[in-house]
Amino acid sequence: IAILPGAPGVGLPTNANLYTQDDLSGQSSREDELFGAAFAVGDFDGDTIDDLAIGTPGDSRLVLQPMGGFEWTAVGAIHLIPGSPGGIAFASVQTIDGAPGFEETPTGFGAALVAGRFRGTVSDSLAVGATLWDGFGLFNVGRVAVLHSTELFRSGFELGTTSGWATAT
Repeated sequence: IAILPGAPGVGLPTNANLYTQDDLSGQSSREDELFGAAFAVGDFDGDTIDDLAIGTPGDSRLVLQPMGGFEWTAVGAIHLIPGSPGGIAFASVQTIDGAPGFEETPTGFGAALVAGRFRGTVSDSLAVGATLWDGFGLFNVGRVAVLHSTELFRSGFELGTTSGWATAT
């Protein structure tokens, strides 16, 4: 991804700061993960500073297969990066590998992202598209998860849990 940090009265610079998945704490780039396929900006933690969500719909992890054994499966992921007065805090990235109902099969989770105040709360929610989700006896019908949180980075999420999130599909 490329970020051009603007400033009031100055505008945008002519050169961009370029980032890959390797720049995120605890992450590394792998072939076909599609880091940056989608992104959304919103105030996910309610601190009035915008945060960044980056979709990686090809993100892979080891998944137990029905016939036994494990196999790398592209379930998809989103990376949430808090904003700060000094800019985006890449060292504080939080990663969600799927959501309830999106964990086990190739889903393309993170292929589309939209931030909004869907509940009228102080902080933004995040709608996450999974374009490859299979369901109802059909292939690649897609599915959307809406992740709600009033205090995303202060609700235990930074510990790797999503217990503070409600999911609507």
